[in-house]
Amino acid sequence: MTNREKGILESALFGVWLLTVFIFAIQIHFGIQLHELEQKVDRLEMSQTQLRQAYTGLTVGKVVDKQEKDGKYTLTVSGYGNFLVSEKTYENVQIGDEMPKEIRKRVEVRRGVGG
Repeated sequence: MTNREKGILESALFGVWLLTVFIFAIQIHFGIQLHELEQKVDRLEMSQTQLRQAYTGLTVGKVVDKQEKDGKYTLTVSGYGNFLVSEKTYENVQIGDEMPKEIRKRVEVRRGVGG
């Protein structure tokens, strides 16, 4: 191998090394930004939970949250907790509405009032 070929090879290896360091630095930079964004999301979720808890204290028996995940529908009723409900009930209920009859029946049976 001639000196010229060695110089070209060394330049190419240095370029690859420099590119690798540059990519690594970019990954670290965006990793830090992602971590900061995740912390902001956590803080927002926490404040939303605190607001929801403050709201639920004033509205016992009302629907305060709706969630759909993997084809399962849940309603959160203040003072009672989360309930798995049918899709029809989920679609008919709005946040702030009174507890649906489907849930009321289950709560009354559990507490020994109905059934």
